[in-house]
This record gives sequence, structure tokens and C-alpha cells, in this order.
Amino acid sequence: MTTLLKMVRDISFQFAKYHYEEHLKTENVTKIDDDKIEQVVDSMWTPIKKKELANIIRSILKDKLKEEYSPFQTETIINEMFEDESLAKQRIITEIEVHQQ
Repeated sequence: MTTLLKMVRDISFQFAKYHYEEHLKTENVTKIDDDKIEQVVDSMWTPIKKKELANIIRSILKDKLKEEYSPFQTETIINEMFEDESLAKQRIITEIEVHQQ
């Protein structure tokens, strides 16, 4: 895996983890029931959250990579991430399930 892909993956996981933790606090629970994870992810995976994630990815990569930052490569990765909604959601669901075990 290229460094850029790994960085985007790590940023995305941190983003998902942050929103997962916020959901737990808001709902005053210690974990999401297994049968409700998909519903929770559906409610969190909104156009606003996707735009927020894309902006965070751009910002962090620009900051870390400086003059090596490639807008074209970054946008390609972001577009591929959001191209398949069901795959993106399934990755988040899987990460939550693994995290909660």
C-alpha cells in the first residue's frame, strides 16, 4: 500500500472512530448493539459527513506532505472512496464490530 493510501486510510479510521465515540457519548452507551450498527452507520454517513471527511483528508495531507502534496492523487483517492457507498459503509461497520469485540 502506498504511503498516501495508508495516510488516507488512517485519517478515515480516525474520523470514523471520533464519530463512533461521539455517538456513544450522545446515546450514553458503552457500545452499539450488533443489530443496530448498520442503522447507526447509515445515519452517520451523510453528505455533510462525507464532505467533512474529504476536507479533513485534504487538510491533513497538505499539512503533512507540504510540497509533495498532490491534489490530483488525493482527489482520485477521495472519489474512489465515495464511489461505492455500500463498500464504504461496510468497511465502517466491520471496523466498529472489530473494535467492540
